[in-house]
Amino acid sequence: MASWCLSGNLASRNLSRMTLQASAFFIMRYEGKFDQAENGNRSTHLERSLMNDFIYYSPTKFVFGRDATDKVGAEMKAAGFGKVLIIYGKGSMIRNGVLDRVKTSLTSAGITYVEAGDVRPNPEVNWVRNAIATAREAQVDGILAVGGGSTIDAAKATAFGVPYDGDVWDFFAKKQP
Repeated sequence: MASWCLSGNLASRNLSRMTLQASAFFIMRYEGKFDQAENGNRSTHLERSLMNDFIYYSPTKFVFGRDATDKVGAEMKAAGFGKVLIIYGKGSMIRNGVLDRVKTSLTSAGITYVEAGDVRPNPEVNWVRNAIATAREAQVDGILAVGGGSTIDAAKATAFGVPYDGDVWDFFAKKQP
């Protein structure tokens, strides 16, 4: 019997100047051997397979702190972006003013933007296709997710689809490497 231990990390992939942050995992495999003890209880003996040496490079910059939201424009400008697609959800980022602060920060830094809003939980591929069309039409050079998990997922899928000539669904159907 095998069990898998997953440890979350971030990976980065550059797609025609669009930086995509995606989840990646280090997987360690443990082989469990279950033996019947003399008293009838099961005991577990684990044999750990050794991990190979590797180098992991993740050019991810985290900006934390008070008013960090107000720095997003300057950070994106420093990274070389000039026009971005802002992807956001339906609720909290609008209600708490974060989306407006992000837009103000982008404008102050001289970055223009277009929007794709109303991301729902578990985004649908048709929403992503529309966001891809918006990004292509506006000729953005970056995608900015403002929100939580579903927003980030939608932004990742959009970033994969913009430079790709086929349908973004190919990545999920494993038709494209």
